[in-house]
Amino acid sequence: MYRVKSSRNAAIDKFGPGKNGFKAGDPQLAIPATTPGYEWFDMIQEEIAKVVEANGMTVDENSMDQLYTAIQKMVKPASDELAEHIVAEDPHPVYSNALNTHIQNPEAHPQYALKNSSLLISSSVPPTNQGNIVYVLNNGLMYWHDELSKYFTIESIVKNRINIEWLSATQIKANIGTVRDSTSRYDIFLGAPIVATLNSPTNNTWYHVFICTNGADNQIIFDVSINPTLQSSYAVYARIGSVKTDATGKILKFLQIDKTVFWDTPIKDVYLNGYAAIVAVNGKNLAVSTPPDVIVKADFHVYVYADNARIFLRPPSQGAFAITPFQDVTPNAFNGGFGIATGSPLDLFSTSIKTFTENGQTCFNYAGVNHAQTGAYFNLVTIGYTEI
Repeated sequence: MYRVKSSRNAAIDKFGPGKNGFKAGDPQLAIPATTPGYEWFDMIQEEIAKVVEANGMTVDENSMDQLYTAIQKMVKPASDELAEHIVAEDPHPVYSNALNTHIQNPEAHPQYALKNSSLLISSSVPPTNQGNIVYVLNNGLMYWHDELSKYFTIESIVKNRINIEWLSATQIKANIGTVRDSTSRYDIFLGAPIVATLNSPTNNTWYHVFICTNGADNQIIFDVSINPTLQSSYAVYARIGSVKTDATGKILKFLQIDKTVFWDTPIKDVYLNGYAAIVAVNGKNLAVSTPPDVIVKADFHVYVYADNARIFLRPPSQGAFAITPFQDVTPNAFNGGFGIATGSPLDLFSTSIKTFTENGQTCFNYAGVNHAQTGAYFNLVTIGYTEI
């Protein structure tokens, strides 16, 4: 495209430097009018015609709104175009044959070779000669192609997680997602959020949260056991998280991001006041705010005020850990925990510790000196945890 040329008696720089325009001219003063020439009219004609034709129309001398219609089609909302596409008898006649050929060619993109397929749940390698069937296996999907007489492995594209969300003191919400069931045989798909109410809860109690399905609909249940009691019609289930109630039976507020849970208010699980209280639980398991029956990596914050103390936390299955007050121990010196140390005579130390817990417990290991001094204490605050 171009503006009218200077040689055509243009109004020079009418719309700015280098932007010529038209002028009417004045015969009485012998000032000629602008005459753009046939080349300019050809250019304008084709510029407009291309917009009309590019939108599937043929230029029509009897129509006065083709350019308007073409522009409307170009800026039409995508939702309108999608609706037309769905109801059209043959939305893309130019591509139909090519697209069908592409879909039916498993060598190009085997993950898309599912045209005219049905879905079959299976826990073992499927038999041969089972054409047009997609098998859901432990390691993903498999598709049998009759003509090539072989299977194609299809990597699962579904995120294996359904997150739960705290709504109130009695309710949670399970959000949209997909999770593999407890037997690792089936995928449970949740297409819309479900709100679930914890009825008649017990105080200071953990409840595991499960999604159950019978193939037709989904249900959320709470159970204190890792092996829930299901209604007879719900044979397939998966655990999707856990919630804990406080001393009044209310669900403690939390934030879940994938497999990690953060307490809205960190929970002070352990407070040991004085050396006698600290020594009394040496080598013992302490209850913390992480779910039972599940191995998680807990995120603690620890405060210690003591004299030359060494404190280590480790998984209960690892048992007590014998240490001395002045022992220089690294986390690699024992299996599964981390430690902190204080100075002398009485010293305050605080730090974050990440270690594995089992059945909602951590093993507490302590060594210190000068137990006759007063004022020593140990605080353990649970920030959150990540399921393994």
